[in-house]
Amino acid sequence: MYKKSVIKKMGSIVVVAAMLASAFTVMSVGNAAGASSANVAINEIMYNPASGNEWVELFNSGDSTVNLTGWVIKDAANNTFGDLTNVEIPPGEYVVVNGTGAVLNNDNDEVHLFDDSMTEVDNATYDSSMGAD
Repeated sequence: MYKKSVIKKMGSIVVVAAMLASAFTVMSVGNAAGASSANVAINEIMYNPASGNEWVELFNSGDSTVNLTGWVIKDAANNTFGDLTNVEIPPGEYVVVNGTGAVLNNDNDEVHLFDDSMTEVDNATYDSSMGAD
């Protein structure tokens, strides 16, 4: 009877140790390179300005600065919008990305934000009923 109890306790310890090890493994994978990209989102779009260029405003809701070098903003037709080279967003801050011409449709379009591994981080859809400048 004593042996059975010791074996049962040892089995429980092994199971708990395995659960703890797997929990820490999952946590470390979750903090991999893409963790900060999930904190950047499209906040506002100016698709039909009365004057000046179109722009897209991004927001960093995370707690660390995100460097957007290699990131791209594209519309539904896969046109690239703006240049994010050497652009950084501090935590809790916004950045406005100016376009260099008319890329976004004035009636309706989709805007997609991709990180430097071309993983879509966020997207937004708009139509003319949302108004313009």
